[in-house]
Amino acid sequence: MKLIKAQKISDLYEFAKDFIPKLGLSKNAVRYYADVTEQYATFRLRQLRKSQQLLHVVCFIYHRYQQIMDNLIISFVYHMRSIMGDGKIYAETEFTKHSTNMVATFPQLAQFLKWFPNRNGH
Repeated sequence: MKLIKAQKISDLYEFAKDFIPKLGLSKNAVRYYADVTEQYATFRLRQLRKSQQLLHVVCFIYHRYQQIMDNLIISFVYHMRSIMGDGKIYAETEFTKHSTNMVATFPQLAQFLKWFPNRNGH
């Protein structure tokens, strides 16, 4: 769901990413304008001058896109850790099963190997 949102606003984000540095806004200012945009009702934003409306919307899109990407990255890392942990548990379980099977299937393997000379020449 978040990925779809990010894809929808990616072109606007690219514009905002290039445009905001030209305005000389700090990260805190961008966050402030984005927060105000989220808190204000639509009619209240429409009461602002057109240039202020656009500034708020550009900052909102820029900030929201970054939030979405941060959340996607955190989610990806969480799921990868889970998959890797499950994989490790599965590998350990299968190794234990294999080792147990080897001991049960080949109980006289050590006796059999005594028939072969040691590689060290002994």
